[in-house]
Amino acid sequence: MKRLDYLSEITGYEKIVRVCGIRETERLNKEIRYYEHLPQKRFEAAYSSGTIPRIYAVYCGMYTVEEYLGIS
Repeated sequence: MKRLDYLSEITGYEKIVRVCGIRETERLNKEIRYYEHLPQKRFEAAYSSGTIPRIYAVYCGMYTVEEYLGIS
């Protein structure tokens, strides 16, 4: 398994790995890395249009892992 540098910074990321699987979590890690290194103007444009993925919102602390996975 590749290192999940960004995803492992999320508290409770083990639940995401367990529910989503290894391949999906690697994709989510790439998605977080992409948005983390996006230039400011492009990020603001994506944010204002509402195209920021939910996993990045979890990474930023806007959602909990349970909310992301739909666990009550």
